Amino acid sequence: MIKIEFMEFEFIGRDFLMSKVKLWRKDRMDKKTVNKLIGKMDNKTLIKLIGEMAKHNSAAEQALLDFCEKNVTKDNKSLVLHKQIEKHWKNAYWIINSANDYGGCSDSDYEEASDDIDIILRIINENDIAWKIRNEVLDGMLEQIAYDNSGFTDFLVDVALELCQDENETEYLADFLAEKGNSYYKGVATSIYSQLGKNEKYLKNRKSNLEYGSDYIDLANYYKKNGKGMEAMRIAWEGFDKCTGRLDDIYRYLFNMYNEEGNESAIFNLYKKALKKKWNLDCITELMYDYYKGKNDYDNQKKMLRLMIQRCDNRYVLYWYEMCKEELESVDWKENEEEILLAVKDKNLSAYLDICVENGKMEEVLEGIQNEKIYNYWNSIDDGHKYSKILAEYYPDEVVGMYWREANWYINKGKEKNYRHAVSVLREIRAIMKKNNKTEEWKIKFLRLKMDHGRKRLLMKAMDDGKLG
Repeated sequence: MIKIEFMEFEFIGRDFLMSKVKLWRKDRMDKKTVNKLIGKMDNKTLIKLIGEMAKHNSAAEQALLDFCEKNVTKDNKSLVLHKQIEKHWKNAYWIINSANDYGGCSDSDYEEASDDIDIILRIINENDIAWKIRNEVLDGMLEQIAYDNSGFTDFLVDVALELCQDENETEYLADFLAEKGNSYYKGVATSIYSQLGKNEKYLKNRKSNLEYGSDYIDLANYYKKNGKGMEAMRIAWEGFDKCTGRLDDIYRYLFNMYNEEGNESAIFNLYKKALKKKWNLDCITELMYDYYKGKNDYDNQKKMLRLMIQRCDNRYVLYWYEMCKEELESVDWKENEEEILLAVKDKNLSAYLDICVENGKMEEVLEGIQNEKIYNYWNSIDDGHKYSKILAEYYPDEVVGMYWREANWYINKGKEKNYRHAVSVLREIRAIMKKNNKTEEWKIKFLRLKMDHGRKRLLMKAMDDGKLG
């Protein structure tokens, strides 16, 4: 660790002590008392006194450093800033080191360490700080980055990049990340080597860290850039066989390479191999769709559009439904609409219900939501009563029936938050029944509900707060 030593400056003495009196509480020492205590001490004695205060009290040490920074002279500016950096890094270091031991820290500790590091960055960005000083802090950060258990790692790597101000310093950081960083930061090191033009280090690090499709394509692009097209293609196909995770980057790279060459047979071969692999078919199918569309090959374009409904991510099925509706000729749309709708329903019920609402098929919407029995699940189809609020205009009795089931479900779950939700549902029931001239029926059912659950004090309070009567 960095050792903090007391600074002896000629200007520190009585002025410093008196400037800090306003920070002390009245029940300790006021300015008058301090004056009496220090009397006519000479500057040497005062400096010794201040040194002892700073040595035994972190707050006093920081006050001293802040005073020095505000009253800095040309001769001692470098030393003052150096000691400020040491002091703030010492505090941040112990918080981060402890966080690595325990796997994290409190929000207040995280904020304190971050504030200390922000001060260090401010000093470095506003002043010409020597590499020796920055390197001391950087090495401490790298030590903590290597543990990678504190919750600070991402932040520290970002800061470390700012501490490095030329190519040699940045390469120093990259060398560390390449050797001791986690898999992600080994990738960062690879990117740094590439940016610095350190080809040998880039190749060594990249070849030893090939995991995801993007890793293989990064290497393939390097070979292509350096005129080694065949090697680039070999690496891309190696990624096709070996990479972890999605194959989107691999598919796009190979497809675009073959498309640039006008090699149609290679494109078809890629598509066939992707089908056999049965992985990320949404990506390869979309590439084929774009390919046929660009060639005005309507028959194959139509085929890929229909396949996209089945293969796309369920978040995008509504988009591809609209594309089918827009791009298929009217005869083909009429012939395939029902099949496409069933595929949408199978892929994403919510998207299907959106289409039904748009087309006025309210009976289909009602059928889609009325059998729901789990109401607090994050993927509830009628979350926020998205559909039932619309259906209330067409099927008020059915919607009220669903709402009564939901209210009872939440009441039976217990706990205040569930009672509050139940009350919000009851308010909706009351509004629908009142609108449909069933106020008296509402009163009878609500009174019965209160009688059944009268012992639930929190529920009764929620009902009173919700002004249900």
